[in-house]
Amino acid sequence: IIHGLSLGKITGLYRYAVKGLSGDTLDTVQLGPGETFPDDRRFALLKTTASDEFDPQNPTWLHKENFLCTFTDPQLMAKFRASYSTQVTMTDQECKNKGMYLSLYERSTNEKVLGPLDLSTEQGRQDLALFFSMQSGSPLICITADRNSHQFGNTASGWKQKRDTRTIHIVTESTVKALGSAIGNDVKMLSPTRFRPNIVLSGENLRPFSE
Repeated sequence: IIHGLSLGKITGLYRYAVKGLSGDTLDTVQLGPGETFPDDRRFALLKTTASDEFDPQNPTWLHKENFLCTFTDPQLMAKFRASYSTQVTMTDQECKNKGMYLSLYERSTNEKVLGPLDLSTEQGRQDLALFFSMQSGSPLICITADRNSHQFGNTASGWKQKRDTRTIHIVTESTVKALGSAIGNDVKMLSPTRFRPNIVLSGENLRPFSE
């Protein structure tokens, strides 16, 4: 609600832990000022040819052409459904560690083909990179930044303006409907999740392309 005007309702919340893989549906998310969705695009499959361009202690924005993702190999990434969850271990009322578990399923059969892998560990990230290196035929490394505020997103605007990669991607159902009509696509076949949003909004007051 802004200035007493309801802008619509939230119809979907999504997180994409690994750049290029499918997202997880969230029931709720709690955000503070300047924060983005927890673990959203926190991991990425980097081509080894670009490994010299990434420093986990001083990460910068990299173009998506440097990664295995839906931009560089949409057919391969679409073959798998990812499931991601976190688990915190407590010791004497204190957080000991945070496990970040990823499993992969073959979409055509719904059979689990990998995982759960703990991406908070070097071994888990190596296993994920090895799997997709074999699938793609190109050597990859699974990377993450030392600070959890870094995202492997597509847009460079935040980085250019203030050296910040954090983004919350908002898509409205009215935009998707208008786009589907413009390209002659069956609106029912064009889902908002096609555009990998964090938040999907619907409402009569939301004009197409008002994001």
